[in-house]
Amino acid sequence: MRFAFVLILFVAVSAMAACEKSSFNFYDSEKMGDQQKEKEAEVSPPITASINLATVVLSSGGKESSVTTEIAQTESERAKGLSGRESLPEGNGMLFIFPEEGLEKFWMKDTAIPLDLIYMDKDKNIVDIITYAVPYDLKLLESKEPFMYVLEVNAGFVKDKNINIGDKVEVRIGPK
Repeated sequence: MRFAFVLILFVAVSAMAACEKSSFNFYDSEKMGDQQKEKEAEVSPPITASINLATVVLSSGGKESSVTTEIAQTESERAKGLSGRESLPEGNGMLFIFPEEGLEKFWMKDTAIPLDLIYMDKDKNIVDIITYAVPYDLKLLESKEPFMYVLEVNAGFVKDKNINIGDKVEVRIGPK
């Protein structure tokens, strides 16, 4: 009889603990979901994407050049960028999207690919360009003008396509 009582008590306590744990985890996961939503809401510029690809079309001198890009719009995606990669296929790049116009700094630490950086304002007009950023260089790369978007492409793209400050850029979410 005593064994049955202890067994029933053990089962009851275990069930209550499981319910409390389940309730706690459910509450916690909902809370984490809200925190994640708030963090993602920090990045809500005119372009947001549920997928991670965009086609960027640069118009210069009546000619258009398109680049298939990965999108870096969260803080962690922007921090990682193209670092750790050995190459970037021709016609590809990375589009960085910031929550608002500002003067963020870039560097080439852990980036093996020479790059051109094209800075754009909130209206997607090119406001500055840095060409031939040196791989692994720790020098800070800074725009002279506030920007909301940065397009990183293989070095030489800007020269080959005759891209200039003042040119207009169009961004189409999704692959070509």
